[in-house]
Amino acid sequence: MEKRYLTLVIPQHNDWESLADLLSEINSLAKLQVNGKVSVVIVDDFSESLCPFDIGIYDRLELQTVRIVQNIGHQRAIAIGLCYVFDHFSSKWVGVLDADGEDRPVDFFRMVEAAKQHSQSIFAKRTKRSEGFLFKLFYWIYKIIFWFSTGRKIDFGNFSVIEGSRLKALVHDANLWNNYAVAFLKSKIPFDKLSTERGKRYYGKSRMNITGLIIHGLSGIAVFVDVVTTRVILFSLSIILLAMAGIGVVVGIRFGTDLAIPGWATYSVLAFGILLFQALIISFFTLFIFLSNRSTQAIQPIKEYSKYID
Repeated sequence: MEKRYLTLVIPQHNDWESLADLLSEINSLAKLQVNGKVSVVIVDDFSESLCPFDIGIYDRLELQTVRIVQNIGHQRAIAIGLCYVFDHFSSKWVGVLDADGEDRPVDFFRMVEAAKQHSQSIFAKRTKRSEGFLFKLFYWIYKIIFWFSTGRKIDFGNFSVIEGSRLKALVHDANLWNNYAVAFLKSKIPFDKLSTERGKRYYGKSRMNITGLIIHGLSGIAVFVDVVTTRVILFSLSIILLAMAGIGVVVGIRFGTDLAIPGWATYSVLAFGILLFQALIISFFTLFIFLSNRSTQAIQPIKEYSKYID
C-alpha cells in the first residue's frame, strides 16, 4: 500500500475538458502548498469517451483513472473512489471535489490547511451559490424537509478534506452508497466546516436539475431512515390519539348535552374514523417497510466496489 500525504478523489462524467483545467489549477497550487506529489484518483462514471489528454503532463500530480463499467451516478462514483483509495493508498488526508470547477482548487487547499490546524475533517459550507433562483428555492426547501425529517442540519455537500484514518469506518458503511456527506454526518465522526463560495463551471452548464436534486435529497434523508421512521410513527400515533379524543368528545356532546345538532355527530365520527384509519395504515406500512429493510443485509461498499471497476 502506497503512503501518501494527500490523495484526491474526483468523479466525472463526460466532463474531460473541465477536468483538464481543474487538474492544471491543482497542479499549479500544489507547487506552492504541498511538499512532494499529490495523488489524484479520477473516477470516470462511464463517460462516452476515454480520457483524451495525457495524464502525465502534470508534474506535481500522480494520476490514476478508475473507469466504472456503467453509469451509476455521482454519489456511488464517490463511494467507489473512496474505497479504491482505502485499498491502494495510506493517506494522511483525502479530498473529494467535483471536476467541473464549481469546487474551487484554491478553496480546497484552504480546507487542507484548516484540516491540519484543527486535526480533523473539513467540509465546505457554501456562502454564495451560482445556481438560478428555482434551484436555490428547492435546495432551501430540501434543507427544511431534511431538518424536519431527521432533526439534523445539512448545510454542506461533497466538497471536503477528510482524515485518511476515518476512511475505514466510511467504506464499511452501507449509507455511503446513498449520500457521502450525509453518511459522514450520521457516522458521528468529528468535523468542522469552512465557508466557501461556489465557483463557476469551466465549461457547459450544470447537469444537476430539479429532478436530480429531489433524488439526491431523498437519498440523503434515506440515510436517516431509522429516525424518519420513528418520527412518522410518532406523528401517526399523535393523529390516532387526536382522532380517538375527537370521537370521544363528539359522543360525549351527543349523548351528554343538549348541544348536538341532528346529523352532525354521525359525520364528525365518520371524519375522525377516516383520519384514524389512515393514520393506522401509515404507521403500519412504515413499520413494516422499516422492519423489512432491517432484516436485509446491508451491502458494504468496500466489499462490492471492485465489481464496478472496468
